[in-house]
Amino acid sequence: MTNVLLSIKPQYVEKILAGSKQWEFRRRIWKKQVDWVYIYASAPVKHVVARFKVKSIIHCDAFNAYYNFMSLWDDTKESAGITYKEFENYFIFANEGYAVQITNLEVFKVHVSLKWFLFGGSVPQNFRYLTPHEKYVLQWCSQDTSASILKLMMELGEDIFFEKLQTMGVLKVE
Repeated sequence: MTNVLLSIKPQYVEKILAGSKQWEFRRRIWKKQVDWVYIYASAPVKHVVARFKVKSIIHCDAFNAYYNFMSLWDDTKESAGITYKEFENYFIFANEGYAVQITNLEVFKVHVSLKWFLFGGSVPQNFRYLTPHEKYVLQWCSQDTSASILKLMMELGEDIFFEKLQTMGVLKVE
């Protein structure tokens, strides 16, 4: 299954991690079925901090857009983690919108910088599909047993970090 890296502003990431924001709103969304959504807290944090599964997705399109967006707000407002004004400002010129319901949230013990796994890739403005290699590195980094090793390696520096990953067989560089 496909995995995505989703860029979210830090103030909303904090609310997701605290459990007060259980819906993520988007004007665009992935087209493939997704296994895990990895949360990338954008600048100034610039780290992958957690991942979640998608419980449901509500879609609104341009057909009778005002009614649909109001329905979207009514269906999600109790656990939206944002104000109606923020919702309205975000979708004001949108032809369609999505509300992604968050479930099975897993917060990483060690937050992962993109430079540790996004080889040659770019920081997503919205979302980005992960390659199998990137997914593997993130899964390894998210494991409890790997977190303390990862933290130690990050403290050692980037060169030693990659050398250790290669030595352990976790990372293969061709």
